[in-house]
Amino acid sequence: MNQGGTARWLEKLSNGLTSAGWDSVLVAGEVGADEVEDPCFEELCGIKINTLGKGKGLINDFRAFFQLRKIIRQLDPDVVNTHTSKAGVIGRLAAASTFTPRPRIIHTYHGHLLYGYFSKPVTRTITIIEKCMSALTNRFIVAGKTVRDELILSGVGSIDQYSVVKPGIDSRDKLDPEVARKQFGISKDSLVVGWMGRFENIKSPLRVVELAINFPCIIFLMAGDGSRFDEINSKAPANLLLPGWCDPNEIWSASDIALLTSENEALPIALIEAGLAGIPAVAENVGAVSEVVGHKKSGFLCNSFEERVKALALLIEDSQLRNQMGENARKFCLSEFSEQKFTQNHIQAYLGVLSK
Repeated sequence: MNQGGTARWLEKLSNGLTSAGWDSVLVAGEVGADEVEDPCFEELCGIKINTLGKGKGLINDFRAFFQLRKIIRQLDPDVVNTHTSKAGVIGRLAAASTFTPRPRIIHTYHGHLLYGYFSKPVTRTITIIEKCMSALTNRFIVAGKTVRDELILSGVGSIDQYSVVKPGIDSRDKLDPEVARKQFGISKDSLVVGWMGRFENIKSPLRVVELAINFPCIIFLMAGDGSRFDEINSKAPANLLLPGWCDPNEIWSASDIALLTSENEALPIALIEAGLAGIPAVAENVGAVSEVVGHKKSGFLCNSFEERVKALALLIEDSQLRNQMGENARKFCLSEFSEQKFTQNHIQAYLGVLSK
């Protein structure tokens, strides 16, 4: 439950299920030493499994399996809905091993590890594991159609096993831009490019540094934290600000353009939040990003440094284009990413596996 999009997803899901009359229990491992646990985990009274986490070793993975198995037996749930890679594998194995009565098993892919994360041999191994796990999984939930199609193409499950559930994001009133900028020490007349996420390799934060160097008169506001924070901080030019984790509404209220530089993504919640704030985006054309950003409608989809520079230059120079694309983004995100749809689509998936 490190800070980021998955934590936001689980917070919305847990609260939505409770409001709809369902009982749900959140179980998670420990965050890495270079990460921060999201405050919502404690607010949701989550159960912590100390042996579950990145780099804890095979012995601790076995311990986590038996701890999860014990919890599942005690709670006797109708559905176990797992999330993320390692927890998804261990959680599904634990649920399947409870035998009678075995809960229905659903796994949510917030993205996937099929490219952008590891070497080809490691990626092949992960793909084989996911193919095997699909035999234990009653249903998959994915954030976007592109992620679903890439998984099926790799042999993970069949199309009738998948439900597409788009994130549910609450639309908040945008703050006064001048007030939002003041807390970051940015003048009201500056043009601001915002970025929000984890400072990890998969998010390619160094690309933001490259763009900030290329646009020295533009302020780049880079919110978040992670293992590469110190490196980025040491390389950051004067026009690149790193305030750490912040309220998304503060970041996007202070920004004119949203930036996403990831090597791989599902449906990026940061861009949905930016879209709801009426901010056009310049984003990498990976994963299901194209299901959030309409190319040349609500922003630009890019595949290279040159394309990023060109797209940013167009939006920086043309305020009318920024406003039009920002309004297109706002209308689209309002219609597609409602909290009510998000909860109801999960409930529909749960009831679907329970009826079989």
